[in-house]
Amino acid sequence: MRRLSFGSVAGDYDRYRPPPPPQALDWVVPPGAQAVLDLAAGTGVVTRELVRRAAGTQRIIAVEPDERMRAVLAAGCPEAEVLAGRGEDIPLPDASVDAVVISAAWHWLDPERAVPEMARVLRVGGRLGVIWVSRDVRVPWVAQFNALAHESREADRPREADQPRGADQPRGADQPRGADQPRGADQPRGADQPREADQAGGADQPSEADQPRDAGRQSDGARVRRRRREVTFPPGTPLSAVEELTVEYSLPRTKDQLFGLLGTYSGVITLDPERRAEFASRVRAFLDRQPWDRVDLPMICRCLRSTRLPG
Repeated sequence: MRRLSFGSVAGDYDRYRPPPPPQALDWVVPPGAQAVLDLAAGTGVVTRELVRRAAGTQRIIAVEPDERMRAVLAAGCPEAEVLAGRGEDIPLPDASVDAVVISAAWHWLDPERAVPEMARVLRVGGRLGVIWVSRDVRVPWVAQFNALAHESREADRPREADQPRGADQPRGADQPRGADQPRGADQPRGADQPREADQAGGADQPSEADQPRDAGRQSDGARVRRRRREVTFPPGTPLSAVEELTVEYSLPRTKDQLFGLLGTYSGVITLDPERRAEFASRVRAFLDRQPWDRVDLPMICRCLRSTRLPG
């Protein structure tokens, strides 16, 4: 099953999944924070950024359910406290952290159970931050690259009844870690302009709306996508209205890195060997046709934050 697939490629996941930009973490982590939790931390792509950012001034805790992902995390980020746990059962005391950061993992959580846990461990005035990273499909070659990733998801799409999944399951990633649905090319949003938001964009996977397909399939897929990217809180949760910030940035990537990235998607991991080899051949052929060996990959990071209220 997809939800159990990521640990089998933990090394590649850690190697190829892109981190969010520094501005994202600066925005979701409150000033003066003493303890920060990276929830559903995977192999520590974000944990390492939090450690670098803290420079020894903060306690950084990483909670991850998958033992294989957690082993890579602990080896690569010894400065962090690495704990086994999940969003619905966080192994920390009440009011023990100033920020809970969830990067490209919200879609694996059960909000009815996980949100009260996040509120429980947050101190009053602390922040819940939800981050997604995606490629910017307004660039034509990126849209074509994303279409390949979309093919892999369609080839092995889980039944709708399987969603939402619990947070005890490893997250799907930098699928571009996209949740973020970039606005149309004629409507780019400024890089540092927060706004009120009721829901986040997709989760670490290329945008459903950006992929060409027939109308019936698009309608069904869009409904699933919308549900998976909703960020809602159970009634009575002591969290403020959600704010949103979008940051546009780029990352230098080689063809080999882009090829490796697609291999970390659950839809590719769970293909049978013959179909996976055929998919890999098409991806490699697409990349070989590009006139560059190294490229600045345009990215969009969508960030949500909410403040822990008294109560």
